[in-house]
Amino acid sequence: MHYRFVEVEGEEDDLDRVANEWRAKGYQLFQAVYKTTYRWVLVFERAPDQG
Repeated sequence: MHYRFVEVEGEEDDLDRVANEWRAKGYQLFQAVYKTTYRWVLVFERAPDQG
């Protein structure tokens, strides 16, 4: 599996925006890790059909 870790600052809309951007690149959201208020690390994995 191929994973990408992306730090995001913001609210839920920002998380959705980043997730959609990475989905368009062929990744799917694997996990969201809460760090502090308004700070997250999103873990994406390469979508199975993308190799």
